[in-house]
Amino acid sequence: MPTRGKTIKQLVVQALLDAFPNGATTIEMRDFFRSGYGRTVDPSSLRTQLHRMKAAGIVSQDTSKDSWNFCTGQRALFDTYRQTTPTNGMRDLQDETEPSEEDEAFLKKVEALAWREEDSKK
Repeated sequence: MPTRGKTIKQLVVQALLDAFPNGATTIEMRDFFRSGYGRTVDPSSLRTQLHRMKAAGIVSQDTSKDSWNFCTGQRALFDTYRQTTPTNGMRDLQDETEPSEEDEAFLKKVEALAWREEDSKK
């Protein structure tokens, strides 16, 4: 299956190119991921990745329709890129995840050891 192993961001790009020339809501995308690609995506994960793509200037949101589409010029760019190179190597399309439990534990240790202004007053 061509979408096996793709990130959520890659699925969004693929779905917008394949099925939604005028953009889509998150529900429409999720339904298409399931029916068109055989992939189930958690709604909160999709929303998170869409907002990250928005911050990166890849997609924009039309709040009046609650739909998402490529920012100006991005559709043509990704369509051209898709025809010549797989999107797997595109850094902007790698899903960003929350820190793991191990990372969280490390961050708590670092925070406990961090110097604070009040430490110099002791």
